[in-house]
Amino acid sequence: GDASVRGLLSSIRSEMVSAGEGSIKVLAELGITTQKDGTLAIDDAKLKTALDNNIDAVGTLFTGDKGLMARLETKVSAYAASDGILSKRISSLNVTLNGIDEQREVLTQRTEKLKERLYAQFNAMDLLVGQLLATSDRLSQTFDSLPGIAQKKK
Repeated sequence: GDASVRGLLSSIRSEMVSAGEGSIKVLAELGITTQKDGTLAIDDAKLKTALDNNIDAVGTLFTGDKGLMARLETKVSAYAASDGILSKRISSLNVTLNGIDEQREVLTQRTEKLKERLYAQFNAMDLLVGQLLATSDRLSQTFDSLPGIAQKKK
């Protein structure tokens, strides 16, 4: 799904179907066609006929300054060079991957700190609730022991 790879494939496909120079201009004249899945299929009979009748034209299609191999080399070299498009893209993706690893570590640390803080707050609240319940029990006992109006009616 990467745009760089799609661009490379598009360039190669374009060169494979573009016309060259000479009496044989395209691969289809040699019986080499592209199938629906993108692979090449060879019609052996048509290729044999072209090789038997006009081998020089077949050579011209593939070789020379404007031959298919030179055109493909021009397209692919921009991608395959050590400082080419694919190398730069891989470097960029590695930098992004390292950044994600660092972000994951920071997030893990923040999560741990939050967990510790929430545990501390919960424990403090639990202790306070316990103290308030104890105070409530003492006040209830005190009120129950008072004579008169403060006593509950039974």
